[in-house]
Amino acid sequence: MKSTVSSNSLPFAVFMITTTLTLFFSDHALAAADTDFSVLFNFINEAATGFLGRSIAIVGGMTGLVYGAVTGRLALGASGIVLGALGAIGPQVIDAVFATATL
Repeated sequence: MKSTVSSNSLPFAVFMITTTLTLFFSDHALAAADTDFSVLFNFINEAATGFLGRSIAIVGGMTGLVYGAVTGRLALGASGIVLGALGAIGPQVIDAVFATATL
């Protein structure tokens, strides 16, 4: 049986559905966003800026470096080091951007 929905229209349909739901529920979401998600935000922020975030950055950097050395590709090793460094300083950059933003 042939499908009546083309594959090109599926992403557009998903976009329209999510936009409609976002606009429909935006008043409630904006009113409750400050108090309901502060616990989740604090947990993710502390995990990203603490030892968990740093260890993920170090392991990611070492994995890229080792994989690059094993395969003999310099770009993989360099990307592992760059991603590890960005993972280590990324949370501070994001905090600085959002601290200076005015809503």
